[in-house]
Amino acid sequence: MTRKVTLAAFALALVLALVPAGGAAAAPQGEQISSASAFPPLTEASARRLALKLARSVAHKRNVRSWQLSEALSVRPNRVVFGYADRNRKEVFCTARLVVERSATRRRAFISAPECAGIPGEALEIERATSAVVRAVAGQRPDARLSVRRYEKDLRDCEGLVVPRGRHAEVELLYDAGATLASVDPLLTHLDAFVTRLQDIQPEDTELASGVVWWRRLITSLGSLPRTTLRPCTAILEWANDNYSTDTAPVDFAELQRTLDTLKRENRGILRAAEHLAELGVAPRLSAGFTPDVLIATALGR
Repeated sequence: MTRKVTLAAFALALVLALVPAGGAAAAPQGEQISSASAFPPLTEASARRLALKLARSVAHKRNVRSWQLSEALSVRPNRVVFGYADRNRKEVFCTARLVVERSATRRRAFISAPECAGIPGEALEIERATSAVVRAVAGQRPDARLSVRRYEKDLRDCEGLVVPRGRHAEVELLYDAGATLASVDPLLTHLDAFVTRLQDIQPEDTELASGVVWWRRLITSLGSLPRTTLRPCTAILEWANDNYSTDTAPVDFAELQRTLDTLKRENRGILRAAEHLAELGVAPRLSAGFTPDVLIATALGR
């Protein structure tokens, strides 16, 4: 699983997504603040200070449970645009543009193009399931770190080992598979329970349903990784004793390559579903936590 996913990336995805309007929720419209200005052209930093002031005011007036302000989407000498999103206690998610402008005499910040929609019940159920698995994998931190340390200790035995050029790619496959399995092995029970809970939700949203399917496939693929790869150097040294012969190869390398390629494809499918969760208004920490990479990072305390 080589694709990295960060909480910041999901927070940004959340505020950039314009959710189609729905329901009777009041959007954060008409809010603005201004100040006298005899300052030089706007910078992103000065615009952000005014944008944050307005965002805090809007969030306070709307009694929201969470809000986010993105990095600048557009920066011009007299106009800077940010993305804004908030979620209220009735589970309504709103997105907007927060614009900061400078005229000859004033600076002002205002909300533009607000859109609101209720967060679907199935997305909230997935959010709760994800929150539970995030806590569960965090509780496995000692075991997860120990598993990775054992993998890294095994690798040290191969320092300085000269591998025939024709076997380099296969040795790298062992290392890659071992890194994946070492980081996820202590978490598999929790991840399997998570996927079972997701399947029980039976989301009707096609993108969320696809995410559940990708998760089940990923668990199956992880289970097919050879246990030998947990100690790749040990396997390589034994193979070296047999002169790296094809008959004594520690794994079926063609099959291992297919499994690792499949894991990458499944990971991308899960990532798309996580991005959709963010668009629907699921908390950034938990839309990110829906992905394997972030769950593994959480378990390892990274």
